[in-house]
Amino acid sequence: MGIKNTPTPENNGFVAPTRVLALVAGTVWLVAIVGWPRTKQLDTVKAQVTSTQVAAKKAQYEAKQNSPYRSLFDLNGTEQTATNKIKNAVSTMLGGIHSDDDLKNHQAELKATLGTSVYKKLLKVAQAKMASEDGMKNTYPLTENSNTVVTFQDVSDVTHAMIIVVTTYKDDSGTHKRVINLNWNLKTQTPNGGDVQTVKLNN
Repeated sequence: MGIKNTPTPENNGFVAPTRVLALVAGTVWLVAIVGWPRTKQLDTVKAQVTSTQVAAKKAQYEAKQNSPYRSLFDLNGTEQTATNKIKNAVSTMLGGIHSDDDLKNHQAELKATLGTSVYKKLLKVAQAKMASEDGMKNTYPLTENSNTVVTFQDVSDVTHAMIIVVTTYKDDSGTHKRVINLNWNLKTQTPNGGDVQTVKLNN
């Protein structure tokens, strides 16, 4: 007696329901990507920024509760000091610099607070070049800083506290946002390093 082959979904041209759903989902996703208007993309990025802020607030509370320094270190006091320094530096850098003299007067403080790497990246946003009769000159197109929010994401190690900064600033083309990540030493009130996310929202 020969062995009877049991029909399988593959050898009968049958596609399993889960594969059908996957194919349909893939097709819908492809159509959505192709037809997604720019406004939807901006709304999605805005939602991501908002989600980051909410998650950071939750992480901030949990980090404070779990920090081994909670009873030995004035977290609230040092966080407030850091918040004031960072908020002032970012709002000055993105919206408060309007001339070479402004930059010269604040440069040392901005570098000390933001770190050289973050400072250089933000300077590329704050400063532009323009041709003049005397050659290329610096211009500062940002008109104001609308809002800057500093949130502590992780303070389990006070010498390497993780901070998220969401800042909103304006120029003649509209309103923009950037997200800055900082690794901060709460004991010395200085940055260990950081980075600037390339998220930009044009309203």
